[in-house]
Parts: sequence; C-alpha cells; structure tokens
Amino acid sequence: MFIQNILAKLADSEADTPQLFSAVYTKRYIMKKVASRCPLDASPKEQGRSMVEMLGVLAIIWVLSVGAIAGYSKAMMKYKLNKQAEGVTMLLANCIPLSKQLPAKNEWKMYSDILPKLNLLPDSISIIRSNEMKDILGIESYFYHTSGENEWGIFYYVPESSFGKEICYNLIKTVKEFHADMYNIFRSKNRTDTYHGMGTLYYGDKYCNNTDKKCLRDMTMSDIHTFCTDKGDKGKDYNDFYLWVLWKYPEL
Repeated sequence: MFIQNILAKLADSEADTPQLFSAVYTKRYIMKKVASRCPLDASPKEQGRSMVEMLGVLAIIWVLSVGAIAGYSKAMMKYKLNKQAEGVTMLLANCIPLSKQLPAKNEWKMYSDILPKLNLLPDSISIIRSNEMKDILGIESYFYHTSGENEWGIFYYVPESSFGKEICYNLIKTVKEFHADMYNIFRSKNRTDTYHGMGTLYYGDKYCNNTDKKCLRDMTMSDIHTFCTDKGDKGKDYNDFYLWVLWKYPEL
C-alpha cells in the first residue's frame, strides 16, 4: 500500500512536469536574451562613451580650435604687414619724384589729395577725408611739404595697440630701402613738436656721417628695436607716436 501511494504521487507530478519545465524554460530564455544584448562584462566600446571621455573629446576640440584661430590671426597679420610694406614702397616711389614737379613754397601744405587724381595712390591705401590717408592696418599718413628748407615728407600716426611696435618695425624696414633718397627719419609724440623727437634721428646717404648723424642705411634690427621703443628725451613711455619720413628737393 505504501509503495502504491508513492507511485501515485509520482504519476501526479509527472503530469505537471511539462508545464513546470515550460515556465522555467521561458524565464531562462528571456534572461538569456537580455544578457546577450546587454552583457554585464561588456567592453566600454559596446556600452558607449562615459561622461569623462566626452569631456576629454570636447577639451581636445577646444584646444585645436584655439590653435587654429591663433594661427589664422597670425597669418592675417603677416599678410597685412606685407600689404602695408608694399603700399609704403609704392607711396614713396611715387611721392619722391612727384615732389620735384610740385611748387616748393615756403609753407606747410598737404598734398595727399592729389595722389588719387594722378593715379598715384596704392590700392592698399585710401583717402578717408581731405588729405588723410589710411592703409590696410588703419595707420594714418599724410604727404606734405614743410614750411622751410624745401623739405617734403610723409608722416605716419601709429596709435596705441598691441601691434604698435610690430607696425613700427615694418615701416622702418621698408623706409630704409629708400636711404639714398631720404633726408632723415624720426619719431615724435605729436605732429607739432617735431623738433623735440623721441630718440635718435637717422639720416639719408647724403646727410649722414655715422658720428653725430647716424646713417639710415646702417640701421640694424637692434637699432630698429631701440628706435621703435625709445622713450625719448622726456623719458615717457609713449604707446602712440608719429613717424616722420623726410626728403629734400631741391637737395641742399
């Protein structure tokens, strides 16, 4: 009797076995599928990028962008300095022979306005009002005759800026090429006190002696740096200044 009861219970449990196995199988199947799509031991590549990694990528992009902008700004400044040098060269090449054809009256007179009329104004320079010229870097200049000694010239106003000294270097290096035609060059704080300049005057070939009158043709880069940064006889550090480029006709 005991054995019969046991067999009966086994028979009853076998009847429920397929349903039990079906439920267990279904649960295990679902868990297996979920694990296969999002395994716990998945690599970072399979799980996506972390916040730290994304911040790292953004930092790299920012550094590259800053470098690109700085490189572009430097390239643009170099381009403008080259265009300025071309303009100064053409302006001097036109104004020096033109001064021989203009009346040398004993008076201060501006002549910038006649340059475009004679098609002698370089493309990189424009007349912005009356006799005031402005180049690609915004530097103002004037072509004029002084009030005595048959002096002609161009004076440049270099305003205070982070590129002021670099512009001064560029102007001096360009003007230096005309050393055979020059009378002298110098800097001043304003456009009226021209005979109390800032630092050393440099003279053209016909007027220099390399003792008390230094020769423009012999200026070195060190001389140019000193010329552009000299505080002058008043000992003040001027961040803006006038640069005077003079020649004489008739030559004395």
